[in-house]
Amino acid sequence: MSSRSAAKPEHLEPASSAEIRRILDGFSAQWLCTCSRAFGGDLAMMQVLSAVALASLGSGQGSDGRSASQIARGTCVPRQTVMRKLRAMADRGWVVRCPDGRWTLDHSMTPPKVARDLGALWDSVMGLIAGMVADVARHTDRRDAARG
Repeated sequence: MSSRSAAKPEHLEPASSAEIRRILDGFSAQWLCTCSRAFGGDLAMMQVLSAVALASLGSGQGSDGRSASQIARGTCVPRQTVMRKLRAMADRGWVVRCPDGRWTLDHSMTPPKVARDLGALWDSVMGLIAGMVADVARHTDRRDAARG
C-alpha cells in the first residue's frame, strides 16, 4: 500500500472518519442486498449488465459496446458465464449483439426495456443514496454543532 492511499484526510477527525465509514458501509450493504434481490441473487448478471451499460452509455446510443472477452476481463466473471448472462439478457430484450460481436444495450425501444424492467431498482437505489447523503449531512451538522 502506498503512503498516498494510506493517508487519512486531514479535515476529518478519527471519530468523524469512523462515523462516515459506518454510514458508507451501511449504504454498501443495503445497495448490494437491493441489487441482489432485483437480479434474483445473480450478481454476475448485474456485473455483466453494468459493464455493457457503462460501455454503451459512454458513447450515446450504444455505438461502443464490448465483446464478451472484454466484459470477462473487466468483471472477472468467466467468459462462458458472461456469454450465458448476455444471451439471457438478450432474451429479455436488454442487450443486443452487434454484427462485429460486441454487445450493447438494446435501444430499439424508448425508453429501453432494461430501464423499464429495472425502474424499481433505480428508484430503490436513488432512495438509498438520498438516505446516505442525509445521514452524512446529519453527522456533519452534529459535529459542527459540538464544535460550537
